[in-house]
Amino acid sequence: MRDHTARRLAFLLVVGALALALPAPVAAQGNWTTTATAGAPAARASHVAVWTGSRMIVWGGTGMGLDNAGGIYDPATNTWTSVTTSGAPTPNGAQRAVWTGSKMVVWGGFGGGLGSTDGQYDPATNRWSAIASAGAPTAREGHTAVWTGSKMIVWGGRDQFGTPLGTGGAYDPATNTWTTLTTSGAPVARFGHAAVWTGSRVIVRARAGSARGGRHPDRAERHAHRRPRAVAPAHRRHRQHRGVRAREGPHG
Repeated sequence: MRDHTARRLAFLLVVGALALALPAPVAAQGNWTTTATAGAPAARASHVAVWTGSRMIVWGGTGMGLDNAGGIYDPATNTWTSVTTSGAPTPNGAQRAVWTGSKMVVWGGFGGGLGSTDGQYDPATNRWSAIASAGAPTAREGHTAVWTGSKMIVWGGRDQFGTPLGTGGAYDPATNTWTTLTTSGAPVARFGHAAVWTGSRVIVRARAGSARGGRHPDRAERHAHRRPRAVAPAHRRHRQHRGVRAREGPHG
């Protein structure tokens, strides 16, 4: 009996020590608030969104069909304003966009098929301007686009037949010109991958059967690639996104 009592006491002491050693449950941080729907763009998928420093610009995508409309959301006032469609690129989805510091640059994607539909939008004037097509990469979707601080670098993607691409270009909005990226030492062709700008180079990572990525402008890694089957454009596969909510960060 005494042995049983001693073992039970030892067990309780161990459990108590573990309970004291384990961290306390962490309370959920921040809170969610609903964004205004009045004046917001219609429900859509495969669109782009960029942050200007004070507002979010949403454009393009597919809802009841391809769209070339958009909106600007101001979280400070919880209000939307419309993006003009005058001079805008053709209705488009699965494009990529970057914020230059003063304009949103949109490039690539599909528009009633697959074509290079692009333009620059200035929220200060609510006007669109064209992007040069001379020297631009071939039409594609599933590509990446990063902003270097002075240029937009586009790489990868797939063409209208679903064939992965291993080409790209650098667009300079100051001169409205394109420069072709070298393919020497580049990663294998791919789409649906990810890319970031480090401050001096682009890092490309994975997707489309490739387990490794590469870097530009330095020599990139190579990996054996299995060509995927042709697939339908993204607007046939994505569901519409109807609910939009904003989340505030932790306070204090």
